[in-house]
Amino acid sequence: MTVQELINNLRGFGEHCLDNEVVIKVSERGFPATPVVYVESVGPGFDWDDGKMILYPKTPVIKKVEGERNQK
Repeated sequence: MTVQELINNLRGFGEHCLDNEVVIKVSERGFPATPVVYVESVGPGFDWDDGKMILYPKTPVIKKVEGERNQK
């Protein structure tokens, strides 16, 4: 998806969605609500990420598995 496609999609939802939280759906099971992480900010990539618009989540999108060691 390009930034222009995102803008076009958002315009299609109408102004009643302007105060909605921006979230990222995660692949966990959820009931009754869809499991999500909240987006903290967005910004253009640079250097190796040039040409990308990056969403920065408030919390990690990939959760640690119990017993998993920190990787350095």
